[in-house]
Amino acid sequence: MDKLNKLYDIRDWKKAHKLMGEVAAFCIENSLQYAPLKWFEYYYTLQHLKGNILDVGSAQSILPYYMAALGYDVTTLDLEDSEFRQTVGKKFNVASITGDLRDYRPELKSKFDLITNLSVIEHIDKDTQAILNIAGYLAPGGVMVISTDFYQRYIEYPDANRTIVIDRPPGSHCDSRTYTPETFISRIIKPLEDIGIKRIGETDYRNINILDSTQLAVRGLYTFGIAVVKNG
Repeated sequence: MDKLNKLYDIRDWKKAHKLMGEVAAFCIENSLQYAPLKWFEYYYTLQHLKGNILDVGSAQSILPYYMAALGYDVTTLDLEDSEFRQTVGKKFNVASITGDLRDYRPELKSKFDLITNLSVIEHIDKDTQAILNIAGYLAPGGVMVISTDFYQRYIEYPDANRTIVIDRPPGSHCDSRTYTPETFISRIIKPLEDIGIKRIGETDYRNINILDSTQLAVRGLYTFGIAVVKNG
């Protein structure tokens, strides 16, 4: 099986715990909501901070603003021009772009040293097209951190959330898919490799068994996988 970066690898748990304490303190200080379940995304991303940063599918993530508070030049790109992005972005001098990730924006070509693509790609119907568009925004040597949902079988967009998360109130489900390691490789990693975007920092995904419900991370239903890729 191909290797993927694996989440919930606790070899660096002490370091991760300290770092997440700092992120939580930032949220408290600035009246932002810290989501503990997101610790792995924050931790992996914060290992790769550099230069100009683009956070895609930002929604109400606090991560762009934390990175800006550390002194980085951060831009968010999301389909919705929300009041949250405008208000908090102004406070932390984070630029916001409203746009669809399925549409390539040539003005962003090769502009960013780090792109954070966290729990986003599973919510896009044309996932391969979107990931290639986003990769086009990486500067030479730039890094992208991708996290997404994994399950024991591939469920095509838009049905995964409705199929797996059955305890939500009617109308609260979102459109999404779940990947298997094999479909993530074929739909996301292989197309990136074909244009020169390579995985880095690999850990063995097989130390999580996504067929074992006791190892599933999100409410015992499914788990997360992460890949870190580099341009060149």
